[in-house]
Amino acid sequence: MTLVTTMMAIAVAFIISVLSGFIILPILKRMKFGQSIREEGPQAHQKKAGTPTMGGLIFIISIIISTLLLSYLQGDGVLTTQTIVLLIVFVGFGIIGFLDDFIIVVLKRNL
Repeated sequence: MTLVTTMMAIAVAFIISVLSGFIILPILKRMKFGQSIREEGPQAHQKKAGTPTMGGLIFIISIIISTLLLSYLQGDGVLTTQTIVLLIVFVGFGIIGFLDDFIIVVLKRNL
């Protein structure tokens, strides 16, 4: 991957993140996917209550789309094994983050 291709991937991912943020964040607020704060914690943390969680979806979606798009445009449309492995690991970390947010929001266990 050349420097130009890398910069294009970053630019495309940024644009997708900004645009999808305007769509996804209001949906998360409407669904009440907000941060719950433990009462035992510091008072300064109480102002974080209601902050939308699961915003990592924005970054995961934008990076996957930009990677697939630019790998297709770069050559003959074939993903390398290295790219596929990196995307699988990236999605795996995204699943861990989703489960963490799910436990906090749905099960109300903010430990």
